[in-house]
Amino acid sequence: MLSYLPALGAYLLIGGPVSSERATFDLWLCAAVTHAASARRVTVPGLRGLERAEGVSPAVINGMEQVIIVSDDGSRGAGRFANAILLDPFELQIAP
Repeated sequence: MLSYLPALGAYLLIGGPVSSERATFDLWLCAAVTHAASARRVTVPGLRGLERAEGVSPAVINGMEQVIIVSDDGSRGAGRFANAILLDPFELQIAP
């Protein structure tokens, strides 16, 4: 999944395996979709991992630009809801 983030002037991508098993997903920032070499790893302070992340999107909430990341880590059988996190785009730590 990828989305353009106007606040950063770049695309935020989620990368990870396609499976139903528990796995860690990574975030990447890319200024141009056509140049994979420009992709830089993104981390979020205090966030240990993105498990089964499946969507990322910019959002404007109360006039402030945000990033929402949704996960498919819920389980109907276990009665566990899926998670989502809301971040300030400038909280993202982007590797050089």
